[in-house]
Amino acid sequence: MKSFIRILILFFCAVTAGANVHCFSYKCKMMLEQRHKPQNLSIKLMNDGAVYTLANKNGKVYAGTFAGKVWENASNSWTLLSGPGTDGSLDGQFVSTLSLTESHIFAGTASGYVWERDGNGNWTNLTGSSTAGTLDDSCIDSIIHVSGIMYAATDRGNVFKRINGAWVKLAGSGYLDTVDSSAVGALAADSSGNIYASTYYGNIWKYSNGIWTHIAGNGYYGSLDNSPLWVVAVNNDIVHAGSFAGKIWSYNTELAAWGQLSGSGDEGTLDGGIAWSMVFNSNANPYVATSNGNVFKHTSGWSLLYGSGSSGTLDDSTVWSLTFDAVSGYVYAGTDNGGVFIFDGNSWTQI
Repeated sequence: MKSFIRILILFFCAVTAGANVHCFSYKCKMMLEQRHKPQNLSIKLMNDGAVYTLANKNGKVYAGTFAGKVWENASNSWTLLSGPGTDGSLDGQFVSTLSLTESHIFAGTASGYVWERDGNGNWTNLTGSSTAGTLDDSCIDSIIHVSGIMYAATDRGNVFKRINGAWVKLAGSGYLDTVDSSAVGALAADSSGNIYASTYYGNIWKYSNGIWTHIAGNGYYGSLDNSPLWVVAVNNDIVHAGSFAGKIWSYNTELAAWGQLSGSGDEGTLDGGIAWSMVFNSNANPYVATSNGNVFKHTSGWSLLYGSGSSGTLDDSTVWSLTFDAVSGYVYAGTDNGGVFIFDGNSWTQI
């Protein structure tokens, strides 16, 4: 009986928040407007629209979809990790980010909730203090875990830290103590536990010792290249960023300056499209996914990892998400058409 009541409460919260989703960034609005598209029968279990986020652990790949569901792939077979929402979704709104620990799965949704799945397969809403238990009544854009502590970034521009079962905002200098008065697209951390945040105003911020510090670029008001940023990633303590302008940057700590990893597109972009996701392989080579449907790898320069779609794309749709499996050395990509592809070092295969 208690479980039934709990599910009813969670469903009510989901409906309440879902009817009032607030998107403050172009990416969130694009996601919210996405519609289901015809799917390849080989992935009929994931006929849920776009795959917005991917993660992997222990040989398994996890995918979050437009339909608000989380799927697990083991040995090329998909299983729905059913949540308390409609049709097995978490709360009826799209899953925007995933983060994994050794035994738990964490998912953020457009409703503004962070969900935790324990080792017994139970989903729990880690409620915040805003509308209907959301963090701040906006999409959860990024979740990371650093030294056992969880951080979550939102489309309203806040970053929260979970301490003793409660969410605490890491106040910045922006409006209403946001980081910089714009959406926070992604979070990353270095080996010292410093947190980095990319924002819709085109800035990178570093959180250390309780203070946000702006890592200025060469654009207006210290932005990186005068366009929004949705990618920040750290590898070997080198900070990288990807922008809506399609440019990829790395930060030289000693020189306190950004350098562009130039591609073959206009003004050194990769392909003129938005950079949506970045991961690194075991050799510290970055892979970047773009809104034009391509995935690039950087060694001495950028190389397109050709897919079977038009002009080398994966499936002629935006590539939203990437994850790298350090054990197998494979890269996984999720697309707007609802596909998940695996790159084995030579070619892409849909799973």
